[in-house]
Amino acid sequence: MKTFLTTCDECGKPFEATRSDSMYCTPKCKQKAYRKNVLIRERKERSMVEAELETQRNRERNAELHRQNLRAQQAEANRVAGLRAKTESEIREIRDLMAQMRRDGEANEVKRKEAKILEAVNYANTLVKDSINKILKF
Repeated sequence: MKTFLTTCDECGKPFEATRSDSMYCTPKCKQKAYRKNVLIRERKERSMVEAELETQRNRERNAELHRQNLRAQQAEANRVAGLRAKTESEIREIRDLMAQMRRDGEANEVKRKEAKILEAVNYANTLVKDSINKILKF
């Protein structure tokens, strides 16, 4: 019978093998290598499961952050809509007062108040535009 001189893959000792594909010198080395490989596989599988769980947790955190962001955007949009409605209501009220003052002949006073009103309207429009820009930046 032909023998082959080779080295054990587990312990590193040279041995004479009866087959060309023999890898271990004894059944003990073969069993030791098998157990090592099982442990390595189990560790890899655990690592993969842990990585998948971490990925799932990250997805859930990102989804919650996204929902919070949407709620904040909606709240800001509602606030802006309320400001706009209030501003428009105040503008109508001021216009009505100005019309009444014009009818009463208080032209100079009306002009001064119109200037103040225009400043207030411009300021309110600036606030609304800033709020809209904040919403769009979300």
